[in-house]
Parts: sequence; C-alpha cells; structure tokens
Amino acid sequence: MQGVKLQPVETSDIQSGSPAQYSLPWRVYIVAGCAALNSVNLGFAVGINAAVGPELEVDLELDHAHLEIFIASQAGFSILGALAASPISDRLGRWRAFAV
Repeated sequence: MQGVKLQPVETSDIQSGSPAQYSLPWRVYIVAGCAALNSVNLGFAVGINAAVGPELEVDLELDHAHLEIFIASQAGFSILGALAASPISDRLGRWRAFAV
C-alpha cells in the first residue's frame, strides 16, 4: 500500500501566508465512517447489556462476578468471529459464509 500524499488545492493560499487547503483521500472518510459506526455499535451493546444484566443474573442464577465474565465474553467471541470471518469468506464465498 502506498503512503498517503496530500496535495495542496490552492497554491495562492500558500504564497499569501494563509493556511493551505488539503484534499483528503477517500480512504480517510471510509476509515472514519467505520470508526464512528463501531462506536455506535459499542454504545448499543453496552446499553442492551446494562438493561438485560439484572434479568440474566436472576434467570441464570449468576453472581456479579459471573455476570461480568459472561458479558465480557461476548466481546471476546466477537473478536474471534471477526478474525475468522475473512478466511471463512475467502474459502466459502460471501453468500455461504453467512450460513456459517
């Protein structure tokens, strides 16, 4: 992958002493959008777990420590799933990977 090269939009701004306007590559917008979407997803997961936690504690007869481990394991299994997603998709294709 090549490095990001920013090109000045207006050279007259540089000569006049005002800050130059730079154009950002489209990849920067994609990465920023993914990071923002991940934050939304994390906030949703925390909100759901906070609301469901007391119910899980009662239904599964968990103490506070076991409930914390249960909720934290969701993030751990999400990481494992994310790591496995690419090889599974490469081997099976996108459509069949959804069945896994």
